[in-house]
Amino acid sequence: MILYTPLSPWQVLPEYRPQFQVRQMGGRYLVGEQTPEGFVLQRLISTNPRDYLSPNFAPGRLYHNSL
Repeated sequence: MILYTPLSPWQVLPEYRPQFQVRQMGGRYLVGEQTPEGFVLQRLISTNPRDYLSPNFAPGRLYHNSL
């Protein structure tokens, strides 16, 4: 979508300031944001290279509040 307007972007779009949280799952650290739907993963920190190939730890993955 393209929005043509003479207004500045901060006058049209709401300000977004995410509140990131760090959660530990096994030997991994999950960095993400808590939303009403659950925890949305933004970043994975792990020493195991296989974790980065797993779809369970893909950015944008939604974890319900059971974490």
